[in-house]
Amino acid sequence: MIISLYRIYITGGWTDVSLTATVNCFMTLGISLIFIREKSLTLRKWMSAVLGGAVVSLLSTFYVVNPPGNESMIIITTVKLLGGLFTYFMMSHIKKTERAVHLLEEAANRDHLTGLYSPRAFDTLFEEVFHTSKTTKQPFGLVMLDIDHFKNINDTYGHLNGDTVLSQLGMLLTRESTTRAYPSRKGGEEFAILIGNCDSQKAASFAEKIRKAVENERFLLNDGTSISLTVSIGAGSSPVIASRHLLEKTDEALYEAKRSGRNQVKLAKP
Repeated sequence: MIISLYRIYITGGWTDVSLTATVNCFMTLGISLIFIREKSLTLRKWMSAVLGGAVVSLLSTFYVVNPPGNESMIIITTVKLLGGLFTYFMMSHIKKTERAVHLLEEAANRDHLTGLYSPRAFDTLFEEVFHTSKTTKQPFGLVMLDIDHFKNINDTYGHLNGDTVLSQLGMLLTRESTTRAYPSRKGGEEFAILIGNCDSQKAASFAEKIRKAVENERFLLNDGTSISLTVSIGAGSSPVIASRHLLEKTDEALYEAKRSGRNQVKLAKP
C-alpha cells in the first residue's frame, strides 16, 4: 500500500504502474487472508500465502511489461519466496522469545509453592491498586491471614507436608478470590489479598468467606491423611485507613484476631 501511494504521489496521478500496484496490494491481502486465518500459523499455510502473492505479482508484471523477461520473473519469484521464508522464521523466533519472557515474568511474580503472587509482586500490585483507587475515587481493601498453629503441622507431619498444606491453601485462595482480588503469599504461612473497589464492610465479608472456606476444607497430606485448618484474619480498607498505614493496621488486626482466640476476623481500626 505504501509503494502504491508513493507511486501515485510521484507520478501525479493514476498510471498503469500505480493502478497495477494497488490492485496487486489488495489481491495479495485477499489471498493471504484466505490462507492465514487461524491463530496457529504453520509454515505450509504461510508459504502458500507467499506463493499466492508471488503469482499475483507475476500477473501484474505481465500487465505492465508485455512480455516480461524471464530474468525479471525469476528474480521477483525468488525474492518473494526467500523473503516470505525469512519473515516466517523471524516471526516464529519473536513469538518463542515472547513466550520465554512471559514465562520468566510469571516465575518472577509468582510464588513457586502456592502459585500466588510473590511478595515483590504484591508490592507492585499495592501501588497499582492504590493509584487506580485514587484515580477512580473508589476504596480498596486488604485482607491479611495467617494459618493457626502452623508450627504444629510442621512439627507433627514434617515440612514437606507443611508445604503441601500451603500449596492447597494457595489453590483455595485462588478459587475463592473474585476477579478484582489479588491473593499473594507474604512469607511463611502468612498471606495477603488486595481487593479493588472494596470498602471496610466488603473486606470484612470477604475475609469471613475465606475463613469459613478454610474451616470447612479438608487438606490432604502426602500419605493421604486429611486434616483441618483454621486461619486468623485482619481486614481493612483505604481511604478509611490511609494507604501508607493500611498494611500496618491490617497486620495489627490480624494479630488481634490471634490474641483473641484465633479462627476469626478482626477489622482494622484507623
